[in-house]
Amino acid sequence: MKVSPVIPVLAAALAFSVSCIREEEPEKSPQAAIGAFTLGYYDVCINEIDYLGRDTVIKVREHGGMYPMTIDQLAGRIYNTDSLAFRSDLTAVTCNIMAKGTVVYEYLDNPGTGYLYSSNEPIDFSRPLSFTVVSSDGSYIRTYDFKLNVHQVFPDSLRWRKSEVPALSSPQLSILGDTLYLLGLDGSNCLSVASCPLSAGNWTGAVPATGLTGQPKSMMTAGGRLYVNCGQTLYSSTDGLAWTAIRDGVKALYAPTGEITDTTASIWMLDTAGKLCHSTDMQTWTESQNLPALFPDTSATAVYSTLKTNPGIRRALVAGPSQKDGHLQLWNRLSTDTVWTEIAVPANGTSNLPVMDNVRILEYDNRLFALGSGLNGFYQSNDNGITWFFCRRISWNWSTYNRFMQLPDELAGYAGEFACVTDGNGGIRLVTSDGRYWYGSILRLVRAEQ
Repeated sequence: MKVSPVIPVLAAALAFSVSCIREEEPEKSPQAAIGAFTLGYYDVCINEIDYLGRDTVIKVREHGGMYPMTIDQLAGRIYNTDSLAFRSDLTAVTCNIMAKGTVVYEYLDNPGTGYLYSSNEPIDFSRPLSFTVVSSDGSYIRTYDFKLNVHQVFPDSLRWRKSEVPALSSPQLSILGDTLYLLGLDGSNCLSVASCPLSAGNWTGAVPATGLTGQPKSMMTAGGRLYVNCGQTLYSSTDGLAWTAIRDGVKALYAPTGEITDTTASIWMLDTAGKLCHSTDMQTWTESQNLPALFPDTSATAVYSTLKTNPGIRRALVAGPSQKDGHLQLWNRLSTDTVWTEIAVPANGTSNLPVMDNVRILEYDNRLFALGSGLNGFYQSNDNGITWFFCRRISWNWSTYNRFMQLPDELAGYAGEFACVTDGNGGIRLVTSDGRYWYGSILRLVRAEQ
């Protein structure tokens, strides 16, 4: 019901409502307040890809009860703290308002014209508006500012930005402080280093590194220092340029793709005598056990974390080129264990991690994501590496896997070398040996503007 102008017709609407039930003579009240507000049903438009690979749009029905509205009586504001889904269609939505008094709403882009609220008539919530309540005795009028927060982008989508980086073969990537370091071999087969501030995508030129020899295998950060395994030697640096050898006889360093900040966490390596060793300071190493059969003994990736159910217990997870029954092997060791054990995988093989060269596992968004040469996409695990699911764009029904975790289309089929790390700001950094640098992030995870 349209009423105009607002305030005079509020009184008229009130008089009308009272006259309709004059026989009962209800008790009038000076109270005017909205006590509860709930949106009704509306559609959410989702971009999909059908089985033929064509872009399409589907509509999913949602109810506003999933997003509680907050009513600030002192400030006179109604709003939702949990934003509605991206591309919610709010042009014609009913709502349920519990109020003391008569409720009228007004579109702010058309001031002076009010509409009498009805739970059966839809409202265009895509336009800014306010709600006004008049008490039943006409003595008090109260206006509420209204704000309906809606995601401006799909919050689970992984968005990427690209820039150039010096082309280095055997690339190794790690973060120290607020700087991203890239180590690799330049066109003259010289070990060189380039760096880039995390807050920008501008890389320095490649500068020769001093103190290093051999081919780089893996690099990591722990305790405020950079570490790299070149040849069979472990080196340390504070600036990425000058390196010092700290241990020989290192065949493989099981480096994580994220910075180790826990000074009590054990890092693992394989020495040339075939012993798995661990250290908390990267200086003193303790032998643990002989290398099990099929345990990764060359290029490998590792994830070090604490158990969510018991923060006092730490987990080390290693994956590499070793394979069994056509899938990659993963090995697991808790800080309470005495030996490494192979992760038992389902016999049917449909949810195993496939064989990939240069496999990298990232701990990201409280899950594990794996990718390898070919860069055709992410595999996701929600159970610490037991089962894996390829993050396909097409999803026939709801699942716990994020199908919006996608690599840039430009990288699909890339067979060259690459390196990747996670930062502390909710982002993923990826470098390819042909000179491309990508920064990706799920927007709901980003804690700093990049």
